[in-house]
Amino acid sequence: MPRLECIGGVTTGRLDGNAMQFTPEHQGTLGIELTVPAFTGWEWYARTDVTADSRRYVDAGNVGWVPGSEQVRLRFGIQSDTLRFMGFCNNLFEDTTPVTAFESRDFLGTPHYYVRAREGRMCGVTVGASF
Repeated sequence: MPRLECIGGVTTGRLDGNAMQFTPEHQGTLGIELTVPAFTGWEWYARTDVTADSRRYVDAGNVGWVPGSEQVRLRFGIQSDTLRFMGFCNNLFEDTTPVTAFESRDFLGTPHYYVRAREGRMCGVTVGASF
């Protein structure tokens, strides 16, 4: 794994070959949407999105990192041309993988990481109208 080049305890500042911080090497999204006629002028609606990404380094030296994660979002309800009644659920399976971390150093130069937690499952209902 690439590291900062050190000479006598002092870095040269070279980061050749390191991954960009906060950027996963692999990521992908898959979305599936389904609409089915319900009754005159209305249709049932369902959509799910799955996103996945690999670990992300949180410093330029590629020392600290947060693991990859998978997220599932769900939308479902009934809609017409002008009205929409939807239920939703974000983070359906309650993934608790941290979103990111931030490096801070004390006066001796020792790194400390502050981790930002992911929001838990959130479900609810929305109502919308188009004019």
